[in-house]
Amino acid sequence: MAEPARQGGVAQPSASAQAEVFAVVLAVLLLSAGLSLLLSLIRVCWVGLRSGQRAEHPCLLVPGKRLEQGRPDADYRARLQAAADQDVSRIVILGGVTDASGISEAAAGLAWLRQQASALDDRVMLEEASTTTFENFRNARALLGRDSACSILSNRYHLARCLAQARALGLRVSAVAAEPWPGMPLLPALRETWYLHLFSIGSGWARLRRHSELLAFLD
Repeated sequence: MAEPARQGGVAQPSASAQAEVFAVVLAVLLLSAGLSLLLSLIRVCWVGLRSGQRAEHPCLLVPGKRLEQGRPDADYRARLQAAADQDVSRIVILGGVTDASGISEAAAGLAWLRQQASALDDRVMLEEASTTTFENFRNARALLGRDSACSILSNRYHLARCLAQARALGLRVSAVAAEPWPGMPLLPALRETWYLHLFSIGSGWARLRRHSELLAFLD
């Protein structure tokens, strides 16, 4: 059997395992007549709209976002600016190379931050191996320790999935919203609803079935 593909140095589930999860997710969606997806949408909105703007913990995790021509887009800049405004002792910017620029999301984020507030440098750490949100938090756990307590700062539409995935990895986390206003754009919220639904059903199925390959990935 071929070795599973790797991203950020972590073995990914095989194609057959991924296909099994996708089939289960679709089955749950059909059997629930869409209710499972609606619950995920409610969760995305609830977490996003109720999250405050102040970090509860001295360590702040800032997930990266795909760059535009090697530079942070508006949503990523909002995360970075909000991070610069936090009274924390450590800021960990997460994200590896995910586009043709060859620049990691974390490095691009730090470069942008330096243009805004160079005094932040002594508080900033970079994680440059991850290519997905889940890997962001897996690699953050490797840097900080399995029982670390951190605040996660991201756009409101992204926070529900961030919390779900970080907590699945054993991190003690709270959410911090990048935007000051309690709203979120529709299309990103719908996209995150699907990603959260996929992760929630897939991880639940892995534990219910005791699927060793999937559980190894989630550990």
